[in-house]
Formats: sequence, C-alpha cells, structure tokens
Amino acid sequence: MLIDVDSGSRITRPAHVDPYDYLDAARGVDALGQDRLQRTREVAGRMSETSAGFRSAVADAVGQERYAAYRSGVADALGRLRATADTLPRDVDGFERLDAQRLRLREEVGALRAELGIDPAALVGISAERQELCQSALAFPEPLDGATPSLVVPGAVPSELLTGRTNPWQLFEPPYDGSAWNYAWSRRGGIDPILRGVDNPTTGQVGSLERTWNDDASDADYLHLDHHNAVGAFVGMPQTGLVESWVELQSIASYHQFFHTDEWGWSDGWGRVGSRVTMQVVSPEPSGQVGAWALDVQRSGTDFSDWRLNSYVTGGTYWAHLYSDRVYPAGRTLYVLFGSHEFTHEAVNDVSYNDQVTYEWFIRRIWVRSTGE
Repeated sequence: MLIDVDSGSRITRPAHVDPYDYLDAARGVDALGQDRLQRTREVAGRMSETSAGFRSAVADAVGQERYAAYRSGVADALGRLRATADTLPRDVDGFERLDAQRLRLREEVGALRAELGIDPAALVGISAERQELCQSALAFPEPLDGATPSLVVPGAVPSELLTGRTNPWQLFEPPYDGSAWNYAWSRRGGIDPILRGVDNPTTGQVGSLERTWNDDASDADYLHLDHHNAVGAFVGMPQTGLVESWVELQSIASYHQFFHTDEWGWSDGWGRVGSRVTMQVVSPEPSGQVGAWALDVQRSGTDFSDWRLNSYVTGGTYWAHLYSDRVYPAGRTLYVLFGSHEFTHEAVNDVSYNDQVTYEWFIRRIWVRSTGE
C-alpha cells in the first residue's frame, strides 16, 4: 500500500478584508490538506483490509494449495509476457504480436485453472462482496437534500445574472483572492499516477490532468485518487443564510478515457472516473465541499469495452448552481473556494486499467448571495 498527499495555496488580502479574516482563511486552507491526508489514510486502510479479505476468502474457497498453484501460474505467464514485450518493436506489428502472445498465455492460464478444478463462477459472490465494500469505502458524502446538481446551460440561469444586475448578488471576476490545490492518492499495484494541476487566480483557470494505469494487475488491486484545484474569494454575509452561488465557466478541456482489459479470463472489477465543479467555505467555520457533476462514469463486473470521450464544447459556456451545506450568520466574512475536482477510483481483480481524466475551465464570473436575502 502506497500513499502520497500534497497541497499548496496563495491567498491575497483585499484592502477591505480584516487581517484576522485573512489569517482564518489561511488556517482553513491549510486544514484542508490535513483533512485529505486523514481521508486517504482511512480509505487506504479500508481498501487494504478488503483486498486482504478477498484473497483470503478465495484461497479458502478453492483450497490454499490450488490457489497458490494458480497464482504461481499467473506470475509465470506475466513474466513471459513481459519478456516478450521487451524484445518487440514499438510499432503496430510489435503490438499485434504482443496481443497474440497475451491471448496464448491467457489460454494457458485458463487450462491451468481447469486442471486445478477452479470454477470462476463459484467465486462470483466473493467478488461481488468485495466490489460492494470497495464502492462503500470510495463513496462521496451524499448531499443533505438528496439532490445531485449537474452543470447547466445559460438558458437555465436567472435573467438578472445574464443581464448583469448584481443586487442582491455579489459579483466576483478575475483576478480572484488567491487559490489552493491539493491531491491525495493511495494504491495497491500499478504505478504512481501522473498529475498536472492548474489554479490560476489571475485568469480563473482551474482543473487537472490525471493519468493512471496498471498493466499487471494482481488479484486485488486498487487506486484511490482525488485532485482539487480552486480559486478563492472573500465573501461578506449581509444576512444569515446558506451561501448560494452561480459559477460561470468556459470549457478548456473535457476528455476522459476509461479502459479495462481482462488479463487471464478470471477477472472482474469496478471503476469510476469523474469531475465536479465545486464550492467550499473554508473559514471562519468550514463547510463540506459541494459540487455540480461535469462527469461521472462507472463500470463494473466484466465490462471490458474501451471508453473515450470529449464531453463539452471547447470554449462553450456552462454554469454551476451550488449551495453551502451549512448556514452562516450575518456580518461574517467567509473565504470560499470555487474550483474543479477530478478523481479516479479503481478496484480490480486481474483487470488491467488505463485511465485519463483531463478537465479544465476558466471561471469567468462568480455570483454569490445569502439565501436569507
């Protein structure tokens, strides 16, 4: 089990903001990084426990000796596949020959499984239980009102925003009052993810690229990856209420790919990739992070099709409508982060995965008010 967590921020204090409110914002943003670390440790612990329980349950079901013999055969096949890959050219012919070798080795592993008397169908229940536990460990908190917002097009936006009337809305535009980022991942198997993030308060650009793969998955691998990039604004609360916001976005990139490959014929898995436009009050009292879905794709069982898609029109305008999950009193100055959250979650059994999520936006304008107005 491997874990990596990092975070950073830069906050600008406008002249009208009290220094103590600025310090509260800095402390609140720093606390987010610690929260991500704690959640990642909790998820990693639950996922590792689930993976170990799966391997133990399978070994008990098929017999320790037969299970060890099967895993030894898989390891041998994987070693020969890697040896073949090292000798082939990196061109179309080489990839086709490698695929042919993979199919031959898969047949050999299938023959070994039959010789040992291992029936994958008899293990479906064990796999299903593991997938359910993994999905529970990786789940996001449900919104308090049960609603899950998604991005909307300009036609659904209140007319007063489109016409520029601000009262009672507060309008924020670049440059914003700072920015913050953090990422956290843990994994068993595969390689470290490639990450690139942007949080530019001058232009309002936020988003990230996540590139993850595992081309030699064993019998209980997983990946948990969350990446957050945001700009910030100091928001005054004229009345007690929830924080309500409309975030105007311009799409820069919206690509995802989601590949699962059956390695040895006894394979299943669950995966989820996604992106949300988010809002979170970080000071003086933090709220939960709320978000509007830009992408949410899941696959489970033995779905080994390849998915790749650009979801939004580059340069197109979209909006997110968000509410905080707690009430703030009148007279307080809040520091609120608005940004993008990308994630990749995988829980696989002898399934290779090759995933990418690249979502970036310009946050052009943010309209904020208290619901008490």
